[in-house]
Amino acid sequence: MEKFDNAAFGNKIEKLMQKNGLLQKELAGTVGIDPASLSRIIAGEKKPSAELVANLATALHVTSDYLLDIENDGEFNLGKEIRVLARNKDKLTPEDKREIIELLVDL
Repeated sequence: MEKFDNAAFGNKIEKLMQKNGLLQKELAGTVGIDPASLSRIIAGEKKPSAELVANLATALHVTSDYLLDIENDGEFNLGKEIRVLARNKDKLTPEDKREIIELLVDL
């Protein structure tokens, strides 16, 4: 098993925050930690718990596997897509849900 790379994990979190337009303070509040702890994680100084990895993945709309470099984001993976949708189902608008259903019916 490969050693956890704190720096790579922090870089990925930072890139996803930028992509999602989130500030550290906002993300920290969403996942229930103080901004200083999140700052140390992003800097690669602190290793996150498994629970925090899951919470970060949910807040950043990705899977824990993606955050941990277990899966490649560039490849379509139906299981991954279903997990991301399921994790974020409460954030989907009725229009989003309708569009997803229409896309699936067209398959």
